[in-house]
Amino acid sequence: MIPGGGMALASSLGEVTNGKKITAVIGMMGDKQTEGYLSYVAPLCEEIVAVPVRGNPRSLPAGELARQAAAYCPNVSEMSDAGAAVETLASRAPECLLVCGSLYLAGEVREKLIEIFG
Repeated sequence: MIPGGGMALASSLGEVTNGKKITAVIGMMGDKQTEGYLSYVAPLCEEIVAVPVRGNPRSLPAGELARQAAAYCPNVSEMSDAGAAVETLASRAPECLLVCGSLYLAGEVREKLIEIFG
């Protein structure tokens, strides 16, 4: 992931969220430019839950990702399971739930998102 990916996502979010508060589940690979990505995306989020990407040895540990994200968003936490993070956040009925960072993460939580949102 290059920072340009974060810039592109950030610019698209404004168009699709219509000012709604964004709650994000973010998981990324440790060999990517995570801080650059987060510098664009994290300031737009009301809350971020950092998660590891399951089964991928390149995954950035959730604690490190949370530490980096906290520089840009004041409400950051971490969870060890992405599916549980999605379920927990969805139960709070956020205005906008964003899953981003790694396509591996999207694949990991796809079934959980379908189960919750149909």
